[in-house]
Amino acid sequence: MPAYDPEKYSTVAERMALLKEEHPDYRLCTRDYSTDADRAQGIWRVQACLYLTAEDQEKGLAKGTGHAYEIDSAHGPQKTSALEVCETSAIGRALMVAGFAAKKDPMVLA
Repeated sequence: MPAYDPEKYSTVAERMALLKEEHPDYRLCTRDYSTDADRAQGIWRVQACLYLTAEDQEKGLAKGTGHAYEIDSAHGPQKTSALEVCETSAIGRALMVAGFAAKKDPMVLA
C-alpha cells in the first residue's frame, strides 16, 4: 500500500478558500455530539454540515456532511486541542462529500 504523501492533498484551509470563492453565501454548521461519558474519557465526536446557500440551509438541504472522532493524547495537537482537530476533520469530510476533493490531482490514485 502506498505511503500517504501530504503534498498530494489539499488542506482543509485550501479547500475552504475555494469554497468561499465559489460559494460566498455558504453556511457551515458544526455540532459537538460527544456525550458526558465520552468527554470523561477524552473522546470527541463532531458533525459538520455544509450548505452552499442560505436557502439550502433554510430548507435543510446539506450539500455535504462529515463526522469525525478524536481522542485526547499526550502528544501533538490532540494534547490541547483534540476537539478543534476533530471539528476540522469533520469539516474536511463535509467538503469532500460536497465535491471539494482532498486530492490536489484527482488522477492521482496514491
